[in-house]
Amino acid sequence: MHLPLDIFQVSKATVPDIYQQLQSSAFYSYIQQGEQEKEILGLVSAVGFDQYKRVHDRFLELLEVPLSKGEIKKKREEEDADPDHKRAIAPEILVMSKETLKMEDFPIPSVLDPQSSLEEGWVDTLPETGLEPKTLVALDCEMCKTVNGYAVTRVALIDREHKILINELVKPSEEITDYVTHISGVDEASLKHITTTLSDIQQKIMKFVTGDTILVGHGLVNDLKCLKMRHPYIIDTSIIYHHKNGPPYKPSLRDLSTRYLKRTIQVRDQDKKPGEEKGHDPCEDASASLELLERKLRYGLNYGLAGLSQVETILDFLDRSHQTGAVVECGANLSYLMKQKLEKHKGYFSLENDEQVAQKVMEQHALKQLVVARFELPQPTEDTRQSQFLNLFSKIYESMEPNTAYCFTTGYRSNQERERLREKRVAYKKKLKAVGLADIPLEERWSIEDEHALETIADTTRRGFIFASVKNKPA
Repeated sequence: MHLPLDIFQVSKATVPDIYQQLQSSAFYSYIQQGEQEKEILGLVSAVGFDQYKRVHDRFLELLEVPLSKGEIKKKREEEDADPDHKRAIAPEILVMSKETLKMEDFPIPSVLDPQSSLEEGWVDTLPETGLEPKTLVALDCEMCKTVNGYAVTRVALIDREHKILINELVKPSEEITDYVTHISGVDEASLKHITTTLSDIQQKIMKFVTGDTILVGHGLVNDLKCLKMRHPYIIDTSIIYHHKNGPPYKPSLRDLSTRYLKRTIQVRDQDKKPGEEKGHDPCEDASASLELLERKLRYGLNYGLAGLSQVETILDFLDRSHQTGAVVECGANLSYLMKQKLEKHKGYFSLENDEQVAQKVMEQHALKQLVVARFELPQPTEDTRQSQFLNLFSKIYESMEPNTAYCFTTGYRSNQERERLREKRVAYKKKLKAVGLADIPLEERWSIEDEHALETIADTTRRGFIFASVKNKPA
């Protein structure tokens, strides 16, 4: 159904065509409210979307309950007082997925994308040998500006014990236009007698970074692009920690160090003591990234996150309120953290098919005060999905006692045009950084019209119905 963007309820007065559709459907017997002229069949709700126009999962939002400021403070105090490391996680859990690497514009290695081609001057790290667990190595680079864009001038690599593996200057092959000394600490004199090339530093890094290594850093996409290296296993502290204002903003390493490590890094030159080295210290930055990761590994997945650290599951909320509940689902796309939280609760059931979901809902309804369920409905057409849902819901409805309140909401499905526009925008940004606007064909450029079209499609696909009613008493 095509919902107008300015409509927030479904009634005869607001959207007569959609109202008529619903009234003539089999749904109507479950959602009718009374007098038709004033009847509001349902509300129109919208979930959020992120900076990539990926629509948030409606079911996931139903499972999250925001914590109060007092509860958040208490939770953080409990996290800091965790001597047994009960929340500890393995580094592999934080490794970026292929999709996230793509969305963050990381170069994708052939081990993740066999169709990818390796451009001249680029290298893939060596394949893994099966070593478990993988080793952790932290990387940080300083850059300068050249006639062809940014280039590496200094590289630092440290291991998990904070031992320095590499701390070297690199001489770019291109003409340097700005040494950016106030940030890099590198000037013309620093590089005068340096003979290490980009190819040399690539080979040195590859002695320590292989497929058996997880590479750690902050904003590593920039480092790897300047190094012209591709690696499949990345943990980026700008991803695993949130900005204090939440996404889509990205935190700086300096701010994260101040907030979580209680120390100041990247001190401005004018604030340094006489004799101190100018610019950033890449070893210090790499070490800070590694320490931030260690804190995350100790305190758990939701540590340092603006969103998930400030919510609890609906089941935990009900427990605290001395109420009972169950979550029943099939095929839900839950985050690792949400899945982990739910699996700790006896009221969570992840099942193989929709028939099992319906059966479990009826079973749990007899025992619990609230049941939240999700059906996968894999049928190929909208009509067959509706038919299957009605078949399942009618059984649940029959099992309900009188005066049972129920609510169901429609989800959303992928939109091919939205995905096409998203891919076009990602490709455009890559080309813009690589070749500049003048060398991008007009049809491949990202326009204001494209942005407006993507906004509209994302806004449309994130909208859906909410229907609520109460099973009437028997006559």
